[in-house]
Amino acid sequence: MENDNNKHRKVFRREQFELIGELGRGGTGVVRLARETATGRLYAIKTAKDGDESCLKSLREEASVLAVSAHSGIPAFYGELQGGGYVMEYVDGVSLREILSGEGRFDERETAEAGIALCEIIGVLHTKEPPLIYRDLKPSNIMVKKDGTYALIDFGAVRKFRTGAARDTQPLGTEGYAAPEQYGGWEQSDVRTDVYGIGAVLHHMITGRTPLETGLCPIGDILPALHGSRMEKILLRCCSVSPSRRYRSCAELKRALSAVIRTLDKHTEAAWNRFAALLRAAGACLLTAGLIAASASGYETARYDALIAEASAKTNLQDKASAYRTAALVRPADVKAYHAFLVEISADAVITVEEKRALESFFYAQGCLERMKQLRPARYAEMETEVGKRYFAFYEGGREAAEQAFLRAGAQRPSGVRRERRPASVEQAMLIVLGDGWQEDRAQVWRFLMSEAEREADRTKAGWFAAAVCTKAAGETALHRDKYMETGTDEREIREVIEHARRVLDRAERGEFEVPRKLREELQAAVEAAESMHLEKY
Repeated sequence: MENDNNKHRKVFRREQFELIGELGRGGTGVVRLARETATGRLYAIKTAKDGDESCLKSLREEASVLAVSAHSGIPAFYGELQGGGYVMEYVDGVSLREILSGEGRFDERETAEAGIALCEIIGVLHTKEPPLIYRDLKPSNIMVKKDGTYALIDFGAVRKFRTGAARDTQPLGTEGYAAPEQYGGWEQSDVRTDVYGIGAVLHHMITGRTPLETGLCPIGDILPALHGSRMEKILLRCCSVSPSRRYRSCAELKRALSAVIRTLDKHTEAAWNRFAALLRAAGACLLTAGLIAASASGYETARYDALIAEASAKTNLQDKASAYRTAALVRPADVKAYHAFLVEISADAVITVEEKRALESFFYAQGCLERMKQLRPARYAEMETEVGKRYFAFYEGGREAAEQAFLRAGAQRPSGVRRERRPASVEQAMLIVLGDGWQEDRAQVWRFLMSEAEREADRTKAGWFAAAVCTKAAGETALHRDKYMETGTDEREIREVIEHARRVLDRAERGEFEVPRKLREELQAAVEAAESMHLEKY
C-alpha cells in the first residue's frame, strides 16, 4: 500500500477521471467509481454533497484518517481532489450486508475469522496517538473482497479520543450496532465502543438476524447448539451495556476469538479420530502401515474425505454449504467438495433460489473458488462450466446466472471468450445461445452443443445436460421457427435439430444414460411440439 507523504499531498484534477457510477452515499458525501483516463486504473472518489462546507471539512478529516492508516483492510489514500474531496483505493467486492441478505448466516468458524479480521483492521486505528474510534461498524460498511478478505469503508464517523472529555460532542452511530454511549450520556466513546460494534456485527453474522430483531440476546436462544459456548460468552461480553464489562481492546477480543478457532480445530481433529476409529473397526484396508505412518498428504486426503462425509450428512442447507466450504479449504485445488454439493442440490432436477444462494455462499462469498483459480486455472474453468450447466438445466429463469458462469469459465481458456459464428468450446456455444441476439446458423450452434452433450452422456452415463440442451433446442424450433429462417438457417438444419433431440429422448427412455424424470418429461414435450409444428408448417 502506498502511503508516503508525497502521495498524501498529491492533488488530482476532476478532468483526469471518467466517472463510471455511484458506489454509495452517506451523511458527508457521495462515493463514485472512476477510471483514470491516462492509465485506465479504477479509483473511488468521494466528494461533498452540493459543496457543503461542513461536509468538505468532514471529508478532509476522513482523508487525514486514511492517509495515516496503512492496512489492506483500509482503502489506500491517494490524494486530494481539486475543488473538494479525495481519491482513494476502489475496494472491489460485495458488502457484508448483501451477503447476509443472501445466504442468511455464517457458521461459528467463519464468524470468528471475520471477527479476528475486524479486530486487526480496527486495531490499526486504535494504535494511533490519540486513538481513532471508528464508531460505525455495521454490515453495510464492511466489504468482503474477491479474495475473501475483509475491508472497511466509510470513515465519516471516525473521531479522535480526547483525554478528559466527558462525552462525545455529537451523538452518532447506527441503531442496533452503536454502543449506548454513542447516544450521549455518561462517557465518551473509546476503543471499547468499537468492541461493542464488532460484537453486534458478529452477532448478526452468526444468527442471521439484525440486532434490532434479536436485541443482541444470547446466541444460544436462537442457536441451541451454541448455548453456553465460548462464542456466546464472547458476544455477551462484547455487547455489555457498561463499557467496563467489555473487552478492553481489539487485541484482547482477537485472542478470545482465536481461542474459539483452536477449539473448533480440536473438534475437527476429534471428528477425524472418530472417523479413523470406525475405519479400523471395520477392518478398512485404508489403514495399512502406510496410513499409520501418516504421511502429510495421506492425512490431508483422509481428513478431506471425512469432512465431505460430515457435510453430506447435514440436513440444514446453510450448514451443509458451510461444512462443504470447510472441506474445500483443506484442499482448495480439489473439485470433490464442490462437485458433491452441486450433485446434492440438483438431485431433484430443480435448483431453488435458496439452493442458489447456498451454492454462491460456498463457491464465491468467501473466495473459495478464487483459491482454485489461482492454483489450478484449468480446473477452475471446468468447475465454473459445471455450475453454468446446472444453472442452465435446473435453475428456472437462470439464463443470466448461467451466462456469468460460462463467462468466468471461458475467460480461463487459452482462446478466451469469443461470441463466434462457429464455437470452439461448450462455453462459447452456451454464450451464443444464452445471448439475446440471433445470428446466422443458430441451429448449427445448437447441433454442436447437442453433440458435445450427448458425448458427455455416453462418457459419464449422466444425461441431464444433454436432455436440457435438447429440450431448449427443440423448443426453439417450435416457438421461433420464423426467427430461425430469417437468420439463414434452412429447413434441413431445423429438421436435424429435431431429429437429434428425438434420438436423445429415445436413448434416455431406453436407459442408455440417466435423465431425471422431470427433465425427461420436458424433453418429450419439447420434441412433440417441435415435430407437430414441423408437420403443420411443412
